[in-house]
Amino acid sequence: MSKRKNFYAIKDGNGVKNKIVTTWEECQKYVLHYNAVYKGFVSLEEANNYLKNMSDDEVEERKDKQHIKAKREKEDKSQNSQIKTKNNKINAHKLNEELDDLYNYISDVMDSLEDDNYKRKQFIEDLNTIESKILSMQDYYTRFE
Repeated sequence: MSKRKNFYAIKDGNGVKNKIVTTWEECQKYVLHYNAVYKGFVSLEEANNYLKNMSDDEVEERKDKQHIKAKREKEDKSQNSQIKTKNNKINAHKLNEELDDLYNYISDVMDSLEDDNYKRKQFIEDLNTIESKILSMQDYYTRFE
């Protein structure tokens, strides 16, 4: 079982260098949304050694690696978003094709029910229910066209 980290050594943070804090909440003020170099430790001695033994070159190397990683993650997120948008456009197109087929089918059924007003009325009520569901789906997908 890992021991609780009580010391956070910040080698390079937002407005601070070589600082040790004792809570994660305080550490977050200096490291979140900043390309910071920091690490948590169980003992104060370990935290001091971390700050003392890391060279400026190592700090820059770590910051470069973090920057590259963040850039890749951002590119992956953008690419995934583009794929999702493309898939939604494809789905919107398919839905429109299916709606055209459905409206043609409905027209054929309505023609066949021309002589039976009761069945025609029931069919129209059922269609209204179906149509409201279809329109809500269509509204969703047309946002991606």
